[in-house]
Amino acid sequence: MKKIRLIFTAALLCMLAALLAVSANAAYWDENPFGDVKSDAWYYNAVRFCRENGILAGTSEDAFSPNTKMTRAMLVTALASADGYDSAAYTRPTFSDVPAASWYYTSVCWAKENGIVAGMGTDTFAPDVPVTREQAAAILRGYAIYAGLSDGESSGDIFAFDDADTASAWAKLPLSWAYENGIMSGTSASLISPKAVTNRASFAVMLRRLFALKPQFTVCGNDISLYEIVIPQSAAKDVGEAASNLQSYIKDIAGVTLPVRTDETETRYEILLGKTARTDCDLSALGETQFILAAKNDRLYICGAKDDDGHVEGTYYGVYCFAEKRLGYEFLADDMILSDPDPIINIEDGYTYIDGPKFETRVVYWAKGWNDVYCNDEYYHGYGLPHQMGNWIKGVGDDKNNDNPCLSDKSNVNALIAYLRKMLEKDPTRNALNIVQNDSEGYCTCDACLAAYREDGTRSATIIRTMNAVSEALTPDYPDVEIFTWAYEYSIRPPKVTKPAPNVSIYFNSIIYCPSHAYSDPNCEKNKVFFEYLDEWDRLCNKVYVWDHSTNFYHLLCPFAALDEMRQNAADFYAHGVKGVFNNAIAEKSGEFGELRAFLFSRLYQKPDMSKDEYDYLTRRYMETYYGAGYKSLIEYLDLIEKLTTERCFGFNTPASGEFDFDEVLENEALIEKLWADAEAGAKDSHQLEHVKRSELSARYLLQCARFDKVTKNGTDAEKEAYYAENDSLYEDILTFDVRWDENCPAPGHFRRTNSPENWT
Repeated sequence: MKKIRLIFTAALLCMLAALLAVSANAAYWDENPFGDVKSDAWYYNAVRFCRENGILAGTSEDAFSPNTKMTRAMLVTALASADGYDSAAYTRPTFSDVPAASWYYTSVCWAKENGIVAGMGTDTFAPDVPVTREQAAAILRGYAIYAGLSDGESSGDIFAFDDADTASAWAKLPLSWAYENGIMSGTSASLISPKAVTNRASFAVMLRRLFALKPQFTVCGNDISLYEIVIPQSAAKDVGEAASNLQSYIKDIAGVTLPVRTDETETRYEILLGKTARTDCDLSALGETQFILAAKNDRLYICGAKDDDGHVEGTYYGVYCFAEKRLGYEFLADDMILSDPDPIINIEDGYTYIDGPKFETRVVYWAKGWNDVYCNDEYYHGYGLPHQMGNWIKGVGDDKNNDNPCLSDKSNVNALIAYLRKMLEKDPTRNALNIVQNDSEGYCTCDACLAAYREDGTRSATIIRTMNAVSEALTPDYPDVEIFTWAYEYSIRPPKVTKPAPNVSIYFNSIIYCPSHAYSDPNCEKNKVFFEYLDEWDRLCNKVYVWDHSTNFYHLLCPFAALDEMRQNAADFYAHGVKGVFNNAIAEKSGEFGELRAFLFSRLYQKPDMSKDEYDYLTRRYMETYYGAGYKSLIEYLDLIEKLTTERCFGFNTPASGEFDFDEVLENEALIEKLWADAEAGAKDSHQLEHVKRSELSARYLLQCARFDKVTKNGTDAEKEAYYAENDSLYEDILTFDVRWDENCPAPGHFRRTNSPENWT
């Protein structure tokens, strides 16, 4: 695995600048208890920060009331909470309208005694009066001076705003200070709105910006600069890389480079990665892919359950989780790492967090499928390529289209065993063998094989019996080797009699099912037996995996939304006991939404039971970063494609005419073109524009397929020529953007401008 390259991050000195523009999304997903604060709200991150740090509570258990006006009593109570004041120390009377029995009494006393508020000038505080923006600026400035966050001075002014003269004389310095320090922005390009009332959402944003004036990063109350990163003397490669990555993240957000060393010597302030000599965590209850994050006694622990096993990378994933959960990172792709750290990061003494990927194997065969962070294509070593069993028996190389030899013939089985034994002897580090039927319907129909099929009620009978023979022959010498085979096309049905050996595992292949509906959809004719078969395989085997598919292999530019189905399928796999997933697609540039799928699949395979809110958040976050401000138009487009395709069943190799009703597509033609035009307009730079235009190839492809009959049969000569010209342009752009055409062809080799694109080959 390569060391992660950081881009798009904010160092400590730049943290304030990063906060000046209010983010529309949280720095990481957090299960938000407030039903009235959505994850795409501009104030979401600020509300999360205030809640996590005990600064600004909700108005009830499940409501924050973002649009409620912020009163003066609410404001000073929030600041007192942020300061961690001792309420018992502040009881002297202050203002005549602040009764001793009020919930805000001690907070107002604290604010008055420390010079943070002066009242309304008539021995009153007006606790229930909504706070204006100029009052908020003055009180926040007073707190910043008191807390040592700022000296309160300002070298600027607010006279560039058209309404600056409407500010009270006493408020001009506080407003200038708040604006200059990024705590308060204009309400528009020309207005500062001094007399406007502040609501709870706006004030939460101001608070997060206020504390960015002097960021804090502590572990168990100690400044992060005191720490060293410690790894075991015999640390696995992944643990060493995890240490290097963590060192980079901390330097990026705190401006200090922590030393990385091994655990021979002991110091007080240590971040211990992996199973060091001083790792003081109970790992016994953790699953093999899980890790623990824990802080106690001035130390921080990040440790995987089974780091000593070569194919388990718990500590490695633990560092990424820590970076996301506590340091404000988002790992969207290897060239899209975002960082928006909170101004207060305190890993408190007693903090414990246990997590880990839900699937033990997670492979995404898409371009931009980021295996370094989310997936683990190295979990098992040495499967070999799929569809090789018949070739290994026959000794005819790697031609995947050969028929499958007779598996009732003992000489064939012995030839297979001999071949596999040589493989293991050549590379003893292999811990898995992937033995899969050739990619052909040419299964054996001899009398012995037919008898086996009848006895087990399935043509997988001879395959499972062969795997059992392989297990019996090789397991005594290679007890740790896992044997994988597939339930695939003609072998999809599980056997009724034969039970796989304990170390024989099944990859259940989805290629014959319908991708336009969830595999658990009872109304889909193609999918109604999917989980019936998978559950039976799960009953027969110790482990069942899924070899899933997520693209149209013969028509790669054909739109293929199915985003809702992706989430449902992953959740269903997990609920039905699936141990791992290989997502099969195309590992070249996508002319559709392959990069988005790669990201979502890799996240789903880490956390298949994620909520729809989290899934939708991740979708929006990736699309906003990858495509730009016009991403909402593309979400609307994907919703439209979802609607148009879920009306019918189809397969993974279906042409556009089999997926879509072209009359419905043409009814939405103007909308589709507008949505993509809006997406192009929202791209902020050449990279985002290239992403939009490359993905737009799929929409152009669909429209040209849908237009073909209408134009060529009933169009004028001018309309036909315009259609052919767009075909020319589409073909040239396919070549320019270097996208894959189908599973076997990098580009259409038989382009005809007068044909529908679905007929190009």
